[in-house]
Amino acid sequence: MNKRLIIAFICLVVIAIPIIVISAVFTVGSIDVIAIGDGFEYDEEAIIENTGIKLGSSIFTVSEKKAIDNVESKDPTIKVVNIERIFPNKVVLNIVKRIPIVAIKTKDAYALIDREMRVVEITDTLAGRDLVIYEGYTLDKEGLDLSGIIELPKSNLGVYILDGIVKGFEAKEYVNSRLPAIVRSVSVNYDLSIASVNIETGTSFEIFVNSNVSIKDQLVSVIGIYEKDREDESSRIKSGAYYFDTDNNAWNWRA
Repeated sequence: MNKRLIIAFICLVVIAIPIIVISAVFTVGSIDVIAIGDGFEYDEEAIIENTGIKLGSSIFTVSEKKAIDNVESKDPTIKVVNIERIFPNKVVLNIVKRIPIVAIKTKDAYALIDREMRVVEITDTLAGRDLVIYEGYTLDKEGLDLSGIIELPKSNLGVYILDGIVKGFEAKEYVNSRLPAIVRSVSVNYDLSIASVNIETGTSFEIFVNSNVSIKDQLVSVIGIYEKDREDESSRIKSGAYYFDTDNNAWNWRA
C-alpha cells in the first residue's frame, strides 16, 4: 500500500474515533421533569412526549424553544421555566403551574388568564373561584378553545391596561393567588380613560390610563399608601377612591 495512503488512512481513523465516541456519549439518554414551587399534579410522560425530544438524539441538537412551545401549546396549565442540558446525556425540564388570576367574559363563557396574559382555562361558571373579574373588555375569539397557545395581544388597550395593573401589584408582591385576595374586580371607562381597581375592603384605586405616570408606577404608589392606611385602621380603606393627583404629583383620596 502506498505510504501516503497509509498515513491518510491513519489520520482518518484518528479523526473518526473521537467523533464516534462523542456521538455515542452525547446522546439524550434521559429526560426528567422537575416541578418548581408548591406541589401539583402533572403527567410526566405526556410532558416528555410533548417536548418532541427523542431519546438517542444528539444532546447538541435539542431545541429548547421548540420543546417549550410544544409542551405549552399542548398543556396551557404548564409553564416551562427552562430546559437544562446536563452533559453528557441528560435533559431536564423545570416547570411551574400557571395560576389563573383574572376572569374575562367571552361570547358564551369565561377565559381565565394568568399573570402573563395567557389563557389557562375556559369555563362556563365562576362559582367557587377566587378570581379578579375584568369588566370592560370581552375576549372575542370565535370557537375559543385551548388547542394552542392563546396569548392576549398587549397592543390591545384593554389588555395593556390589565397587564399594567397586574405588573403594578406584582411589584408590591401581590403575585398569583395574592392578587384576587385583595382585588375583587377591575372596570374600565374608555371614554374617560380611567380604570377602577375595586378592592375587597370597599375602596377603589383609580388609574388614569393616559397619565404620564405608567399604570404600574401609579399602582406601586397607591398600594403603599393603602397598606399604610390599612395598618393604621383608617376608615378610608372602606370607601371612596385613591387616585393620582397630577397637579401635585402625589396620591390623594376622595370620598
